[in-house]
Amino acid sequence: MNAFLFSTGAKKQWPSSLGVGKGDDAAANSGELPAAAYEARLPAGWTVRRTKDAILQHHPTLETVFGKGLGYRLMYQESEVLLAILDELRSRDIPALGLHDGLLVPQSRANEAEGLMGEVSKKVTGTPLPTSGKSLG
Repeated sequence: MNAFLFSTGAKKQWPSSLGVGKGDDAAANSGELPAAAYEARLPAGWTVRRTKDAILQHHPTLETVFGKGLGYRLMYQESEVLLAILDELRSRDIPALGLHDGLLVPQSRANEAEGLMGEVSKKVTGTPLPTSGKSLG
């Protein structure tokens, strides 16, 4: 996904940092991690085109954003959402810890925090982002 969201223009090959198509020695000598070092790899033979087609088969609306170089803009917008949620939680005396693309809040305030996430994401992005809660205990 990142390869398609960060690229500008049509993507014809995988980023060199993945080491795809290189022997592990060549990738290691170039200072790049070999593809085998990545936990979530594509099956052998999955080309850029095949991968993009598979993604678009399930999420066709992404075709309009691939190749537009939106990756950093989306990362920034995600941070705007999270910071706005944290500010609102702080104003309500709800302790919270931002964790990548989620929040850790007391179980007793989880429903309130989850509802707030939808409200704030709508204010920042124009649409409420889907949320889901998980209990740690």
